Amino acid sequence: KGQIESGKLQEGDRVPSELALAEELGVSRGQTRQALRDLEQKGYLLRSPGRGSFVAPASMRQNENAKWEWPMVAIACPHIRGNYTSQMIEGFIDAAAQRRYHTMTYYLDFNRETELRFLMDIERSGASGLAFWPQCRSPEEFVLLARFSNAGFPCVLVDRYLHEVDMDFIVSDNRHGVRRLTKHLIERGHRDIAYITSSLTATAEADRLDGFRQGLEEAGISFRQSRIGVVRGDWENLQQLSEMIARGEPRPTACCFSHDLTMTRVVDDLRERYDYRIPQDLEVATVDDYLSNRVVDYPCVVAEQDGYRIGQQAAELLLKRVAHPRRETEKHHIPMRVYQNHLDLVNRQSSIRTPADFERA
Repeated sequence: KGQIESGKLQEGDRVPSELALAEELGVSRGQTRQALRDLEQKGYLLRSPGRGSFVAPASMRQNENAKWEWPMVAIACPHIRGNYTSQMIEGFIDAAAQRRYHTMTYYLDFNRETELRFLMDIERSGASGLAFWPQCRSPEEFVLLARFSNAGFPCVLVDRYLHEVDMDFIVSDNRHGVRRLTKHLIERGHRDIAYITSSLTATAEADRLDGFRQGLEEAGISFRQSRIGVVRGDWENLQQLSEMIARGEPRPTACCFSHDLTMTRVVDDLRERYDYRIPQDLEVATVDDYLSNRVVDYPCVVAEQDGYRIGQQAAELLLKRVAHPRRETEKHHIPMRVYQNHLDLVNRQSSIRTPADFERA
């Protein structure tokens, strides 16, 4: 839009394709598809199937204050460029578009103040409803979300839920996914298994830790708090996590991680400082956030989240709430698929799994 208004792109010029824009900007193809739809709707582009998108005459452009023909819904999530988040956004956009709704996507790394400001402003944005990934868990946030419910403003939580607020939510089945990872490690003969998480308070992370505990207890293995490491993000903390594994008594032979970015950092440190071999010295398992577009050079067991389905069903759930603001709350846990080797995940034929694939798994 900026290039068109500045004259860099002239009337009749062809604009980059959805795929070219996605690669250039580092976003999903679904997001660029939605952006081009928006510009076409506002009269900036003319789109021709099979030929591409072209700059429209300036006379076709709508006034910025004019209402769109389609209503709009919003989705807000952290600014994470992982495969899981990208698939979630794409599923949300596609499902909303099928119902003739535009999507406004907010990538926001909230702190307590900005999250509250966003929630206070969203009702005035023109959005018919919001799919929201809560990040800060403050009492003020709970009050605002409860106000949404009381006022009939449609809102659905994605990726995590809140015990303090009775709202629609759709999340991965984190407890069952990590329980399956833990059982797989136990079936491989491991009895001393460490667990490293990025949080003890977020509901997604708490459910994953519960799944780890359940997997141990079902095999008759005692849960030990000394085997749990929590990521803070600083270098000293990373060294402490590596030492918990490398110098444990007895030393863990396997480790389950709450997500793969933490796994890669800890494993890289173990290999560099302790000459660890994976999986000979430590077998690892993780929930995926990045791994399906981030190749590591060692085998690991992966529980893949169905981001596309979560986004798709979040849109459907939100639009049900738009149509019937006072209906009963719905709560959905979407199953994960476990891959015994991450290369099976990276090299799979399709990056999007159908709901039937996950049900079979």
